[in-house]
Amino acid sequence: MFTKKEILYRYVNDKMRYYKINLFVDLFGEYLLIKEYGNIKYKKPTRILQEYYQTQEEALDSFEKKLQEKITKGYITLAKKN
Repeated sequence: MFTKKEILYRYVNDKMRYYKINLFVDLFGEYLLIKEYGNIKYKKPTRILQEYYQTQEEALDSFEKKLQEKITKGYITLAKKN
C-alpha cells in the first residue's frame, strides 16, 4: 500500500503550530491527500482538508508543492528519536 506522511512544526507568537500532510490510496484506488493543522496545545485540529487525485503523479506533485510551501513559511520537521 502506498502512503506518505510528513509532520511539520513552527512557532507563531510563542505558540507551537503543526501541519500534517498524509497521502495514501483509498479503497476506490484514488489518491487522497489530507492536510491537517492546528495548535499543538489542543487535541482537535483547527482544520482538516481533503483532496482527491486520479493519478499518483498528480498526488505526489501536490504533496511536494505543499511541503515546500510550508518549509518556505518557516515550518520544520523534528528529528525522530529511536
